Amino acid sequence: MKKKILVLNYEFPPLWWGAAPVSYDIAKAYVDAWYDVDVVTMGFWDLRQYEEIDGIHIYRVKCIRKKKEVCQWWEQLTYLFSWYYKIKKLFKEKKYKFCHCHFLLPTWILALLVKKKFWVNYMLTAHWSDVPWHNPDRFTFIHKFTPPLLKRIINNSEFVTCPSKYLANLIKNNIPWINKSIQIIPNGVDTNRFIPWKKEKIIVSTGRLWPLKWIHLLVQAFSEIKDTKGFELHICWDGPLMNKIKTIQAKTNNRIVLHWWMNNNSEEYVQLLWKAMIYCLPSVSESWSLSILEGMSSECAILTTNMWVCWEMVEGVWINTDPDVESIKEKIEFYISNDKLRNNLWKKSRMKCVGSYEKKEILLKYVSLCKRLKIYN
Repeated sequence: MKKKILVLNYEFPPLWWGAAPVSYDIAKAYVDAWYDVDVVTMGFWDLRQYEEIDGIHIYRVKCIRKKKEVCQWWEQLTYLFSWYYKIKKLFKEKKYKFCHCHFLLPTWILALLVKKKFWVNYMLTAHWSDVPWHNPDRFTFIHKFTPPLLKRIINNSEFVTCPSKYLANLIKNNIPWINKSIQIIPNGVDTNRFIPWKKEKIIVSTGRLWPLKWIHLLVQAFSEIKDTKGFELHICWDGPLMNKIKTIQAKTNNRIVLHWWMNNNSEEYVQLLWKAMIYCLPSVSESWSLSILEGMSSECAILTTNMWVCWEMVEGVWINTDPDVESIKEKIEFYISNDKLRNNLWKKSRMKCVGSYEKKEILLKYVSLCKRLKIYN
């Protein structure tokens, strides 16, 4: 008989950002390992309250959420209230053996209730903004009060994981008195899907167009290059700085292509990375970028910052830039003028992904932790 796993996550596909597809892949890995997986997540507009996808049972509870791609803390509170009534009903029908809780916030209270009320142990995965002071422009007020609460959820867990050493150190430095070791399990990439193809003179950048991603600085830098040597810049996805980027695009003769919102599972997105020679993300706010991994696996030469986790991900296979227009412009010009260096780095990028970040191997680490969880019921 299959063991039942309860997965708690306020952000699960098609609700989006980086942690959502990661949590989906982990849930699918549990199903493939012969577990019965229930995910309790947020509802949104016309999404079904219940559906089964790839063997994963997805329950969506009623809550307030205005945008698919971002969730505010007060919206997360509405998920907590709805979740409690749903979970009581599920525990009457099913006997869960353990729980995987994604994000320290807001799910800390849910995981503790599962353990105290229903005697089910949990493992915990931190992702990014749930860790105090990861994002200097979001959740700063609420994180003045969260460390004592987060200490409780960490100390009561069986295992704690996060994708990077940077994030682990942030937890240790900002949540005092925790007595659990933190296991580093990086996010992985499907190296059989993101593959090198016939390369064209394309630079790709992907991500929400927020200030700390600095993609608007990349666009400005590219627009000022006098001789792009036939290269064109492609920007994928959307955000509050899109109008600023469109203004820059209108003022330059250099070719800048805006693709708006693109699903990273779409053929259009995958094929764009296949053809790209350079992937650039000058971000200073990452926990472990799936987009950079996808660029590396596709044999793109990588240009990113030396800030925190970006350096940790791409050490030895990249050129780094400061997050300012002049530095980005200088490094792009250097890249597009040095075919030999660029070719050498993109091959190293692919080799590093295959050797260290293959998704199938990464997911087996979560399955292994599940097998080690103590079961009391």
